Amino acid sequence: MEGYGGQDALKKRGFLGAALSQADDALRVDRVVPGSPAEKAGLAAGDLVVKLDGAPVTTVAAFVKAMQEHGAGGDVRLSVTRDGKALDIALTLARHPQDELEEPDTSEGLRKVRKTFDLAYYTGERHKLNLILPETDKPFPTVMWIHAGAWSFGDRAGETALGVRLAERGIGFAAISHRLTGGAWMDPKLPKDGVQHPAHVEDCARAFAWLHTNIKERGGDPALLFVAGHSSGAHLAALLAMDPRYLKAHDLPLSAVRGAIPIGAYDVPKYHAHLVRGMGKERADAHVSAIFGELAAWAAASPVAYAKDSKVPILVITEDVEGFRLYRDDFKAGLPESAPVVFWTAEDRRHETITALMARKEADAPRDRMVEFVREKSGR
Repeated sequence: MEGYGGQDALKKRGFLGAALSQADDALRVDRVVPGSPAEKAGLAAGDLVVKLDGAPVTTVAAFVKAMQEHGAGGDVRLSVTRDGKALDIALTLARHPQDELEEPDTSEGLRKVRKTFDLAYYTGERHKLNLILPETDKPFPTVMWIHAGAWSFGDRAGETALGVRLAERGIGFAAISHRLTGGAWMDPKLPKDGVQHPAHVEDCARAFAWLHTNIKERGGDPALLFVAGHSSGAHLAALLAMDPRYLKAHDLPLSAVRGAIPIGAYDVPKYHAHLVRGMGKERADAHVSAIFGELAAWAAASPVAYAKDSKVPILVITEDVEGFRLYRDDFKAGLPESAPVVFWTAEDRRHETITALMARKEADAPRDRMVEFVREKSGR
């Protein structure tokens, strides 16, 4: 995890149970998780958090980091305004739910798992990956997983639980971080500095090349490397598997990718058009141009632009919500009949929760479909 010391640190994170957004010199509580420390202490949607332990709050990211650093069982004091009235709310943080998910499943037939955090695949602070691998004496396939976050947020830290579930089933998992675009397109208080396309996918290619060189010494088969991701990570996974330029920079052919499993959007101009209808032209323009630059560059940044030459097997998983069905249909419309792409809809799944549900110990249909695809394409 960025800024934390690896596996042991991940087990100490505190959990508040509230979603917040920036609001001038405070943080607005948008949602409170039922049964969470926030709800039990009386925090409510609409509250403005102005201080944490007596110190002014600055950004959502800094607040979340402070919550995690307090650790499970840590006591915090929030200064809040509600309908213009000042309140002090004291609470004790719970254990982070993600840490609960990361605990091993001891069910019969599942493998033990080994984890290695914060391996550098290149030179920058975000050029790191986490390996979650099965304990086995046979070479195994590995999925390189690219996190969600609209190309501007997120990292590899929250992906460990999904990696554990795959590794228990004999599939290696490499959760990578990549450089980000600044978040000012969403909120002017967020940083403007950052990278623009194609830097994100160039980092993904670097991570893939590192895995191709190094996974064998850790028990994996370099001929059985897959790329996958959610939301913006799905766009990057599909682009890496369909546009040969990025792997070619590392002397690797597209055939080095055994298969791809994206869960996201694949046509940038149409993605923008859908956003215009959903959030308005000004915000859609700010978002897409911040990531991909001028309109003339959007088509070339789209995986669908390379569909006619597509050779890598792809399993497209789609959440059962209108927006992502549209993204799927956009992709389908640009594919020739010969393209080795199959589509599968995850019933009753929303975009915000699909990968979290895939990380549970319980049986999970989207995860099972993903595992089936990897095994099929690996010949296992």
